[in-house]
Amino acid sequence: MTNASIDYFDFLLSEVTEDNAPFYDIRARQCMDVYKRFKAGEKPGRVLDIGSGAGVLVNKLRKNYQVDALGMEAAAKGVQHAVAQYGDFYWHHALGEAVSEADLQRYGHQDMVTCFEVFQMFPYFEFRKYAEAAATFLKKGGIFLLMVPNCGHPYLFPYLAYSDPFTQTFFTPESLYRANYGGGLRLLKIMRWNTASKEYMVSVRNTLQVIGEKALTMLTPALFSVPRKLNRDIHEADIFLSSHMAAIFIKD
Repeated sequence: MTNASIDYFDFLLSEVTEDNAPFYDIRARQCMDVYKRFKAGEKPGRVLDIGSGAGVLVNKLRKNYQVDALGMEAAAKGVQHAVAQYGDFYWHHALGEAVSEADLQRYGHQDMVTCFEVFQMFPYFEFRKYAEAAATFLKKGGIFLLMVPNCGHPYLFPYLAYSDPFTQTFFTPESLYRANYGGGLRLLKIMRWNTASKEYMVSVRNTLQVIGEKALTMLTPALFSVPRKLNRDIHEADIFLSSHMAAIFIKD
């Protein structure tokens, strides 16, 4: 990832708030629904969100569902923003780095680990390494929810992180079913990630329109195509947003 990309992501994370990103209400509800579906209606007690960004999802889980949720984020500005807004529930840590015993006590033994649109940022040939790293934070019987793009989808936008042809080949349902995950993870299901409601789409589009002009002053327009894509009609944007999939694992 280039320095320009790091600056951009730090900027984007610090701009996302509860006020301009209400789609996190939907995402929090989906997390709870996934856990209940695969754990016989139970509610998770502890959740770790890897790549927690500005901390909004963690806050939604804590506030709306009374879950002991924590966030892990590699971008320092995102963590600083989250702590300032919501409290000391966020960890400045990059997945795959060494974890101390003290940190494992605080952030490990989770009922559920979630990770949204992060794994496609890693080299595809290191997928197992990062899956194993995520698994270290789960207790036995815990659920790992991994949401990634379905790069076989014809509407997937030409996003910087998906431009590598090997990544595009790897992130398909067929490849994920064949992958070797390690870390005691067993794949339960790959499902279409249902982000295609009008409620979700409008919220995402409005958020991106608010922050888009600022972001375009930092990078060339080619690296920030999302607001232009979402300025198309609702139907086409709905199709675009359904181009993601969730892989659900249990730790044996």
